[in-house]
Amino acid sequence: RAMGRRRSSGKKVNTKKKVKLATQFKCLFCAHDKAVDVKMDRKAQVGNLKCRVCGQNFQCRINYLSEPVDVHAEWIDAVEEAARKDEERAAAGGGGGGLDFGGSDDEDGGGAVYARETAAAAGGA
Repeated sequence: RAMGRRRSSGKKVNTKKKVKLATQFKCLFCAHDKAVDVKMDRKAQVGNLKCRVCGQNFQCRINYLSEPVDVHAEWIDAVEEAARKDEERAAAGGGGGGLDFGGSDDEDGGGAVYARETAAAAGGA
């Protein structure tokens, strides 16, 4: 009689768990943690960002690789760019009462649009 070995059941496949990225962030204007929600509308290729506390909102174009953190980073860039333009206007003596978050003079044509919903928020409160 020949002695037989047990057959191995094959190698186990190790699957890495996908890292969950944040969809809630700290608001740049009211500084509340986890107050900013990001919604991705992949069909319309639009990322929407809205603060539940102060009502700030932001929209930008997304693609199939975009994640909520990308929309948040785009918002930060748009706010910094608008602040820089506002400082340039103030230095040139142009007055420029509020921050300009408009989209018509975008160099990249990305379509980043920023809208303030409340007049009270425009006053910095």
